[in-house]
Amino acid sequence: MREAGFHLPETFETTRKLILDLESSPFRFILAKPVDVPTYVEYGAADIGIAGKDVILESNRDVYEMVDLGISTCHIAVASLPNHRSKNPFLKIATKYPRIASEYYRRRGEQVDLIALNGSIELAPIVGLADGIVDIVSTGQTLKENGLVEVEKKLWISVRG
Repeated sequence: MREAGFHLPETFETTRKLILDLESSPFRFILAKPVDVPTYVEYGAADIGIAGKDVILESNRDVYEMVDLGISTCHIAVASLPNHRSKNPFLKIATKYPRIASEYYRRRGEQVDLIALNGSIELAPIVGLADGIVDIVSTGQTLKENGLVEVEKKLWISVRG
């Protein structure tokens, strides 16, 4: 925001305030959790929001993407342990993105059992909770350090406004 010319207070990154009015600007900043941004915009509490494409897709809110800001680029990937063979009649897939994962497998004509998790998704195949994961990947380092491999890159993600 500073690079865009906004004169933000020095405490912008550390404040616990959730609404910031800027003296030198007619704009008011609402500091919301990324997952909630599309909801604030859809219901008119905010005129514009900034969130990742993953958040926008998963929320399924009626919002318009005006611009791809081209920052925080990453992708949604399907990953599993190397050479994993499922013993289940349906693949068990752990994910923080059940809507995105469901759409992905539906398009492939595969029936899966989705297990919704909120963090450390990589643990699921390691401890036997799931056969694989659908998760956001930036560098792939977390997958690698936990013995997982990408099976497929599904969707490119970046921050949108």
